[in-house]
Amino acid sequence: MTTDFSAMLPKMLFGEELKEKLEALPEYDEAIRELDAGARLLKLPDIYRIFIPNDMAYEIYHKLYSMVSVSMQRKGTAESVRLLNSAKRGNEYKGVATGMTSATCIGVSGIGKTSCLQAASSLCGGTIETNLPYRKLVPVLEVSCPFNCSFRSLCSQILAKLDECLGTDYYQKSLKRSINAEQVMQMVCNLANIHIGVLIIDEIQMIIENKSGTQLYRMILQLINSSNICVLMCGTPECVPFFEQNPQMARRMAGLQYGPMMYDVHFKEFCQTVFSYQYTKNKTELTDGIIEWLYEHSGAIPGTVTALIYSAQEISILNGREKLDMAVLNAAYEKRMKMLHPYISPNIKMDKKYAAQSKQPDRSMEKTIPADAVQVDIESLIVSAKKQGEDIIEVLDRHIPVMEVAV
Repeated sequence: MTTDFSAMLPKMLFGEELKEKLEALPEYDEAIRELDAGARLLKLPDIYRIFIPNDMAYEIYHKLYSMVSVSMQRKGTAESVRLLNSAKRGNEYKGVATGMTSATCIGVSGIGKTSCLQAASSLCGGTIETNLPYRKLVPVLEVSCPFNCSFRSLCSQILAKLDECLGTDYYQKSLKRSINAEQVMQMVCNLANIHIGVLIIDEIQMIIENKSGTQLYRMILQLINSSNICVLMCGTPECVPFFEQNPQMARRMAGLQYGPMMYDVHFKEFCQTVFSYQYTKNKTELTDGIIEWLYEHSGAIPGTVTALIYSAQEISILNGREKLDMAVLNAAYEKRMKMLHPYISPNIKMDKKYAAQSKQPDRSMEKTIPADAVQVDIESLIVSAKKQGEDIIEVLDRHIPVMEVAV
């Protein structure tokens, strides 16, 4: 009688229950703003611990859970035993590859792929120990693609991670001089067959940056065929052309793909949450104008939004401004994000509902400028103010009437 190990997994979650389990909000007390600058700067990195699930997080969770369930069902089956027996005899026997055997999770850098995978992995349960028959199972094992695309390095990572979960010493055994690369590969395949549900290989775009990338990809295919487990590869869009080289490769690597966020309710909720973690002495209210600015100056990438808000607060605390306003946000963009400027598009791609709202004129921004002010070169004043480090509003107010409004 075959044991269905998938029945030992935690139940699949949906809706509000899934959102509650995935969400990570560090503890925050507004009283922190009354502490000294040093204490606030030390707490400021908590912003990077914020995780707000969205449709991408839910989709990744359900995809990963389904792959784990399929892989766990195969453990102990006749197919799995045949693979182990053929390996002991030194014969080549390949499992049956299906659409759930391998997949990809492709998305632009900073979109939150790795965070989503880690959060989803935690909900698939930790190491499972069973007595019928006795074995330890690891539902999800995460490794990174080696920088040199060496399949021996990838095997070493898998063995080291497996040792952490099982309390074994397979990695040390693989270092013996008497064991060659092929034997190490077979060891990994056998152990994966027995213990691993889904293997996640992150930073898979490394395969296109190294001449050994094709060899590593073939090794991954051998691992899939010889271990009967599922493999999920995560990387950036740079690796898509590599997987599109032929239909067989494209079919095996079909999966999830994600781009920058749309300007919609999800982006707005994300900004509201991250912006609420303020460590400056003076609190700033978030407005639609600031949200639009964050969208434009982050390229719609959540990681960049977080970096902007973090850097702006750090600058504001250090220079004594103690306020998270547009001035420090602009300073963070100009001083801390220069290397990202070529990758950030100035155009906003809005959800239709928000695009319609944005077309409504904002009467609060209208100003009455006297006729004799038309000869003032505003652009030159702004450039000069930036060079001299002066406040732009104060400089403009010397030449034309200026009314500050909350944004």
